[in-house]
Amino acid sequence: MYVTATPRGPLSEFVQSIWLYQSEAPAHARDWRLPTGGVDLVVNLREHSGHPDVVVSGPFTHAFLLDTADQCDTLGVAFRVGGAAALLGLPLDALRNLHVPLAELWRSGASEFRERVLAAPTPQAKLETAERMLSARLGRVSRLPHPTVGRAVARIEAAPERCRVAELSETLGLSGRRFEQIFRADVGMTPKAYQRLQRFRGALARIEDAPGGGWAGFALERGYYDQSHLINEFGAHCGLTPREYLASRAGWFVNHVPIIR
Repeated sequence: MYVTATPRGPLSEFVQSIWLYQSEAPAHARDWRLPTGGVDLVVNLREHSGHPDVVVSGPFTHAFLLDTADQCDTLGVAFRVGGAAALLGLPLDALRNLHVPLAELWRSGASEFRERVLAAPTPQAKLETAERMLSARLGRVSRLPHPTVGRAVARIEAAPERCRVAELSETLGLSGRRFEQIFRADVGMTPKAYQRLQRFRGALARIEDAPGGGWAGFALERGYYDQSHLINEFGAHCGLTPREYLASRAGWFVNHVPIIR
């Protein structure tokens, strides 16, 4: 079962969605989780899992391993650009490529958040409880997302294969140094790293179009210099070649690659 809710009111400026996933564990024990550039707060709803009960998954630039058993009963919060930095209370470059227990950031607020969610009787009630508790924390926000970063992210995501970061900072009226500073704080990586990641994400979305026309042509269409550049970037972000990814993720979610031994 997978249910999701879109926050209402002021919280919608910080949080994109709240979701809940419940399922039996798949046959394979682990997945590669591919990077999206986003930040998630994940609540483990199972008792005595042996892992932190609430974890912030920072903005990753590369794939990381997940135990599939730990994904089977979870609630998650997907943040908007700048929303995680505001609600978590620190610049996101401090969380890059890290999983951090929420208790390190919210102290006792982390256990209270989980306990209230667990006490809610239905999946919908759990989503609503999470939304109310996040909304209650808005009063503690001391730094709002920088509006320029939101515009920059929108432009990069619209056409990552054509975006030029140096030109983008000039268009937005910022020096390269200042642009990188505010971008790292709200997104957790440099604008160039985010552009590379979103170009990779664009290639993932269209990868099934590639084999018929050949990988060299696909690489050029997706903004890479040549096939070698495409392969190198896939290796950096997911540890696989495009061909290996296409074969491995068949029948699975685009962001998850099952590890089958």
